[in-house]
Amino acid sequence: MARQHRDRGDENAIVWLRNAVYGLFAAALFSLIYVFQIEPQWFEVVPVNVTIPNLSPAFEGFTIVQMALVI
Repeated sequence: MARQHRDRGDENAIVWLRNAVYGLFAAALFSLIYVFQIEPQWFEVVPVNVTIPNLSPAFEGFTIVQMALVI
């Protein structure tokens, strides 16, 4: 029974695919760490009471949120 040999192209493709999977896994892991450990520390909540004259009573009790990117 003859053994089948893979050529170098098949081996290179397998190595490339394995490295691509490792790279995707590393990127996903870094993203999860960034999203849950680093980014939440950047938020600052500052409650401010604002009085607006002549505002319709329909808006009584509404909350306004402002988000700003400060670099």
